[in-house]
Amino acid sequence: MIPTKRNRKIQIPTDTAFHALRNIAERCFNKQKMPDALPHNTTK
Repeated sequence: MIPTKRNRKIQIPTDTAFHALRNIAERCFNKQKMPDALPHNTTK
């Protein structure tokens, strides 16, 4: 679950440690999905 905004009147409790681990895992999978982020060889 994504933490709620700080200015929300009723805060929903979240586990920040779990969110941090999930965020790291999602970033790793996103890097694997994006091979275009690697530099291309433009010399011919």
